[in-house]
Parts: sequence; structure tokens; C-alpha cells
Amino acid sequence: MLKTLDSLLAAAEQESLVTSAPAALRSRIYSAVIREAQKRSPLRPLTASMQSGYTICTWENLIRRLPGGETKNHCTLCPARKLAEASDSLSIPWSGCPYREFHCT
Repeated sequence: MLKTLDSLLAAAEQESLVTSAPAALRSRIYSAVIREAQKRSPLRPLTASMQSGYTICTWENLIRRLPGGETKNHCTLCPARKLAEASDSLSIPWSGCPYREFHCT
């Protein structure tokens, strides 16, 4: 699912659609896409994502170490997600966060 999302975002970026949208809107869209993906099938475990070459954020890396943390969508619990969805100018301190990427462009 993420590779499909990545290719869609790359295509949209080439059309200048992604970078022209406000960061908060891009953050809300990303959250909605992830929620819909979760409804269709469980997200892949974080370790499997890392083994496939995806970078996980500092928040996910911390939470995945907790019991049962490997299989949850940590973005739903992340304090940066709510801030990113509400603000167009935000500095997210941890690396690997997709919301940080939206605010750095």
C-alpha cells in the first residue's frame, strides 16, 4: 500500500499538486489515506517495513519496543500528527516522520 501511495504522491508532485497544498492539508490527507488502508487490511509490522527499506520515525521506534507496539499505527497516537494537521508552519523534531516531510517542503 505504501509503495502505491509513494508512487501516487510522486506523480502528484510532478504535477505540482502536492507542494502547492498547505502542509496541514497534506497532513490531513495522509492521515485519511492511512486510516482507509487500515480499514482494508492491517498495516504491516514495523520490523517488516524496516526490512523492506522504509525508514520509521523516532516515535515509531520508541513505541514499537512496548508490548504489542509492533502492530499498531503509531501515527494515530503521535503528538506531531495532531499538530501537523492543525498548523502550516511546524518544526517536528524527529526524523523519519512523514508529517515532518510535509512541513519541510
